[in-house]
Amino acid sequence: EAKLLLTRRATIRLLSEYGQVLWNKVSVEPYPKKKTEKYGPSVLACCLGPGNPATTFVMLDSSGELLDVLYAGSIAL
Repeated sequence: EAKLLLTRRATIRLLSEYGQVLWNKVSVEPYPKKKTEKYGPSVLACCLGPGNPATTFVMLDSSGELLDVLYAGSIAL
């Protein structure tokens, strides 16, 4: 019973810490743009899941049009 309780607490703690690390990585302001870039304001969206591929990133312009797609098998922190 104690082993199960400790395992649950450790799992919750690790998931919380991993979530905080991921949040810290994705909640930063964008890099300053160079004047030579051809796109205006844009949004990067990420979809995580068990699909094939498991992780997909898309770049959208300010009107919602698709600019770029990146398929990633997995991400590591």
